[in-house]
Amino acid sequence: MRYSGQVCFGADQEAKVAVELTAQQVAELYNLLKAEEDYGDGLPGALDALRRELKEKAKALGLTFREGYAYLR
Repeated sequence: MRYSGQVCFGADQEAKVAVELTAQQVAELYNLLKAEEDYGDGLPGALDALRRELKEKAKALGLTFREGYAYLR
């Protein structure tokens, strides 16, 4: 999976990024963001948007979701 997007570092600092992730890496990154949302202080807008996009990519890759978290089949 290839991800391209913008990452915001502050009010006026942002960078464009492109990364290639394996299905396992998609699951791990999604689960990390999901755990921060569930048990931390929540996610700022850009990270929440990334989490939602990763969830869609995970579904497209055929990952399984249990209790809101992504797993390889």
